Amino acid sequence: MEILVQALVDAVPAWEQALRQLNWHHGLILVAYLGAAWLCILNGYIAKGGEEACANWYVAAAVLSLLAVNTVLHGDVLVTHTLRSLAKQEGWYGQRRTFQYGAVTVLVLAALWVASGLRRAFAASDGSCVAVAAGLSVLLVLLALRTVSAHGTDAMINPHLAGVSVGRWLELAGLGLVLHGAFQCLRLR
Repeated sequence: MEILVQALVDAVPAWEQALRQLNWHHGLILVAYLGAAWLCILNGYIAKGGEEACANWYVAAAVLSLLAVNTVLHGDVLVTHTLRSLAKQEGWYGQRRTFQYGAVTVLVLAALWVASGLRRAFAASDGSCVAVAAGLSVLLVLLALRTVSAHGTDAMINPHLAGVSVGRWLELAGLGLVLHGAFQCLRLR
């Protein structure tokens, strides 16, 4: 337990630095996440009045809400730096790449499995809402890649295009899919 507490203490400065770098665009992304979550809640509420299942909409809203909180609290940064500090303290920092790529594989497969389940649930209720599941899968895979922070995955998502990181573009695309899908489903009801 002492090792974990020390790893958290070591990770706090990097986490504080990430929190200090919050600016207006994080606020816009937070609003987009919460807007998407709200649309999912509305769809779930409307589905509850009908015959279709509404749990998938509430799961989507919960996931989006957690991602919104992560946007402003940078929980992924805290976890990443805590694990990095733990690896240094335990003496396996040099072998971390094997663990990171294994973790990326497991997390991506888990995110795809969850997205597949959501896709089936959304497809059962309304085929036009599959975009929500696709967007959620993009967002979950991106969170997994950011959290594990392997050298190769960071090299893919950190370069900038038009002043914005590839990871942020992917996040915006995932949010766009969720917003579009949820709005379409709401409009069709």
